[in-house]
Amino acid sequence: MPHATTDETLMGQVVEGDERALETLIRRHAASLLSYLARMHADRSRAEDAFQEVWLSVWTRRRSFDSGRRFKPWLFRIAKNRAVSATRRRRVGVINSDPDCSAGPSEADGLEQDEALRVAGAAIHRLPPSQREVVCLRLYAALSYVEVATVLEITESTARSQMSLALRALRASLCGWVDAPVGAQEESPDDRSEARG
Repeated sequence: MPHATTDETLMGQVVEGDERALETLIRRHAASLLSYLARMHADRSRAEDAFQEVWLSVWTRRRSFDSGRRFKPWLFRIAKNRAVSATRRRRVGVINSDPDCSAGPSEADGLEQDEALRVAGAAIHRLPPSQREVVCLRLYAALSYVEVATVLEITESTARSQMSLALRALRASLCGWVDAPVGAQEESPDDRSEARG
């Protein structure tokens, strides 16, 4: 299958029972989905289990996919619903950093980076659920604000507002770890052009 094939075309093939198309979608979205799930679950092994469950759900629910919609928000809505259900069942947990992400030039640098990731993960976990979901979908799943709004079934302006509140809270709680002052500009030029485009 050529790489230029859209997710929606591939999902149309999955709806017809094409397992190879599903494998292509899994490869295409594995990194962002696993990253998102790792931030939403208490540990890496739970995230990996959830990853398998999400793709199983994509396969079993394939006929419910609306071909007039985009695939990625549909995928992350499934992931979000699974993460929320798991969190409700657990009620407690701390987001662990991914040890694979902490390789550094020296052991000391690696330990400092591990600690920074752990602190950042814990700060994200302390956010109200509505803000945490927006942060994880935006930063770890790399969804646009429009896609975040679609996944969470909120307006785009609400998604942007939740992200702004979350960034302020994170800057305040991480002031010892980051250089950016609290109240610094929340959106990049790309974000503003996305809102206009």
